Amino acid sequence: MTGTIAFTGKQSGDAQFTVSYVGSLSRRTTQSRSSGRPGRGGFGPFRGPAGPAMRGPFGRGVSFGGLTRMTNDVVVGRRGEIRKLTGQSQLPYLIGNLSILPFEALPKGERQEWEVGTGISITEEDDSPFFGGPFRGNTTVKTGGSESATYRIVKDDGKLVTIATTYKLVSPAAKKNAQAIEINGTGTFVFDRELGITESHKMKRTVAVTEDGSTVTIPMTVSYTRMPLEDYQSQEKERQERIAKAQKDHAERSAKAAAAAKAAEGKKLDPEKKKQILADLNSSQWPNIARRLRGMGRFVPHPDDFDIAMRVKELQTHKVLSVYKPARDLWIKLDPIVEAGKKNMAVATTSGDTPAGDNPFATDEEKATDAARGLREWTSGESKVEAQFVRFDGTKIVLKRKDGKELSVPINLLSAADQKVAETLREPVKAKNPFE
Repeated sequence: MTGTIAFTGKQSGDAQFTVSYVGSLSRRTTQSRSSGRPGRGGFGPFRGPAGPAMRGPFGRGVSFGGLTRMTNDVVVGRRGEIRKLTGQSQLPYLIGNLSILPFEALPKGERQEWEVGTGISITEEDDSPFFGGPFRGNTTVKTGGSESATYRIVKDDGKLVTIATTYKLVSPAAKKNAQAIEINGTGTFVFDRELGITESHKMKRTVAVTEDGSTVTIPMTVSYTRMPLEDYQSQEKERQERIAKAQKDHAERSAKAAAAAKAAEGKKLDPEKKKQILADLNSSQWPNIARRLRGMGRFVPHPDDFDIAMRVKELQTHKVLSVYKPARDLWIKLDPIVEAGKKNMAVATTSGDTPAGDNPFATDEEKATDAARGLREWTSGESKVEAQFVRFDGTKIVLKRKDGKELSVPINLLSAADQKVAETLREPVKAKNPFE
């Protein structure tokens, strides 16, 4: 994990001062996550009101504030001790809070060596299902312990003071075979007398987690170095420029996507695209269905693609929330479009303007009737004519040829197959209304 953090002075007094912290670290590799809230006290990289938190080396839990860019306030005593921390900047693996990492406890007076120690409380949380022993899931354990550090000045050139440090944290098992944690390490801490702040600190740590006779050991390196203000300002300017460019690029991509979606509204889908969509919507894997539904926010169906809309309607009864919820939301938009399309097609079909196959909601009987109303070949003995049914005229049917001429043909002269077709086109006789 690497990153940059910055502090801005807010308030200063005789005994303490307040600084505003902003920053975060980013992860270079995938790592597990955990969280906790121990007791107050501590020092160095592991101290603070929201200090150590860890559930086994591979536990998982809520996200760490130290890996999210945020701002909080830190109240620091004149010798570097943390008085108060507002907000959260927790890091994994008992590293502590990122916002108080650079502050070290200094001694009273001119001393070459000193020691700081405190009691601690560690809250361990884990939902990891992968291991037994110290890594089993669904547990929350609070344990006590202690931590201590020693400081010894090894070099002082008047401006920079180099200090050798050691660190130890012990959290014994609360009961037999329970989890115990021990951390040991050494480091080199450099303090700038003129600026009154830390110049750098490089630390080596070894975390040992023991439970049920098994021990997992994790080597760790933690280091930070003060960045000159002008370098930070330059870096921050570049960061803001990157953010602005990313926002602009995102806006342009969104605008292009919106324009493309608008242009595609109501247009017939490309056959391959339609095949893809139906394959996803009919998948046996619900994540595939959910992903496709989420991507159909701008979908406006063409009448030829109403089968996709009807599949969305069916998915409203799916048993998985991630499927039926977006399906319901999408159908609210599609329903009026489909209904309007059905009415338009019904009108067109009745007027004879729409071929039978264009209405996906027609029954087989309706499709056959619609086909008969269109231009087709009629047979009478050896004679044939391509014409469109117009109406019944007593025992005859009226047909219109391509050239527009109407023919009146006795039904009994048509072939048996055509007589059957003609009968499907006969309007049912309405019963007389006794109230008229």
